[in-house]
Order: sequence, then C-alpha cells, then structure tokens
Amino acid sequence: MTTYKFYDTLYDLLRGLGKGRRYHKESLLEELRRCDNEIIKVKGVQLSKRAREIYNITKIEKGVTKPKTPTGFNGDSLWLEHIIAVVKRLDYLIDKFQFHGGMTRVELDEFIVNTFYAVYKLTKETEEELDAENILLEDFREHSKIEYFQNLLND
Repeated sequence: MTTYKFYDTLYDLLRGLGKGRRYHKESLLEELRRCDNEIIKVKGVQLSKRAREIYNITKIEKGVTKPKTPTGFNGDSLWLEHIIAVVKRLDYLIDKFQFHGGMTRVELDEFIVNTFYAVYKLTKETEEELDAENILLEDFREHSKIEYFQNLLND
C-alpha cells in the first residue's frame, strides 16, 4: 500500500473526542478532507465520462491543476464528488472514537485510504454520493471500497 503523509491533527482530535473533549464538526471535516487531499496528490482522481469528453484529460493528479471550463459554461466546471461521503466517514469515526474505544493511528490511516472514493464530475451532473459511481468508467470503479465501508457500518 502506498504511504501517505497524513497530519496528526485528525487523529489527535478524534482521540480527544474519546476522552470527552468537544470540537466543532467542521474542524474534523476539514481535517478529514485534508487527508483526502494527500491521497489526491499521490493517486489522483478520475473524471466522469462526460467530463472526460469536455476536458480531454482522464484524471486530476499531482502536477495537473484543475482546469477551467473550456466551454465557458458554469455547468461544465468540475466538482469533486465523494462517492463515500466525507460526513458519513466522519460520523463513523466519531462513533468509533467516542463509544467503541477508537483505533490506532495505523488503523485510522488505513480507514482513510480504504474509504476515500471520489470522482471529478461536471457540476451539471446530478449524481451524488453512491450514485456517482455510475458516472465513472467501469474500469476505474472501486466498488470494493463501498463494500468495505458498508461492512464496517454493519459490524
């Protein structure tokens, strides 16, 4: 597995929750998104089928900046859609740290990597969260990530 350089902040905040500290959920969401950005830098994110046609690129990755819309139409600009929603991932982590003993730093890092699943789509594409998997080319779908997350929720 590729090693990512996640900051300690998210882990420290979640451990604090387990010890009874209180934080604004936005702070935690921001830190989880920061970890996601580290994955994007290393792995990149695929574009939806329709976005590929307009932008003539396959994915946004390190060294490739998110391009401006070539058509000039706002509906053709790119939006990062998390197929496994950041809020749902964070809710799982909050529950795990507050009520179920938390997890180690290594387990948290693995959770972040194994549940990060996103696509750059056109803002006019209406598919959200799990439905957004359908706008990815089949070769790049990682349905196992959804199954992994659903198994965690069912445990």
